[in-house]
Amino acid sequence: MALIDTCAHMCQTKGVNFSEILQGPVLEGHRALYWIIVSRPFHNQYGLISTILKHCGSLSPEAVDEVRLACLQVGDQTLFSHIWNHPAYGALSGTDELVLGARSPTDRVEVTESMVDEIGAFVARFEITQFHKRMTISGGIVFEFIARGLSPCSPRGWGD
Repeated sequence: MALIDTCAHMCQTKGVNFSEILQGPVLEGHRALYWIIVSRPFHNQYGLISTILKHCGSLSPEAVDEVRLACLQVGDQTLFSHIWNHPAYGALSGTDELVLGARSPTDRVEVTESMVDEIGAFVARFEITQFHKRMTISGGIVFEFIARGLSPCSPRGWGD
């Protein structure tokens, strides 16, 4: 991770936008985060991904789409949840940021997949911080998660 920090520092001293480098397509039309996610050798090891996210600033819509695609391809809800909870991902609306006093969600989603059948059944359990207050003020709460590695689920949210 020190290498990434050093690259960020060198870019800053040379006036190069490191975030643009990290979020631009680098190989076969994909961004660095995509390749890190699909090629990481160890599950539940998020140090490199966290370091990259730290230097990305807010992810562009294209980078968010690639994160979703990469996590979908590896079928890793735990990793997707880790990234979704990072401030760079931008999972919270501006209203939720004001209500919660934070840039990243403290909400959690746990997905349990059914291996009994092939129809893709799953159960998603949500823990929503200040649910009532957020619903009253903003009228909706949005979650994203991956179930069975088949598709990212992004319901419009409660109240929509």
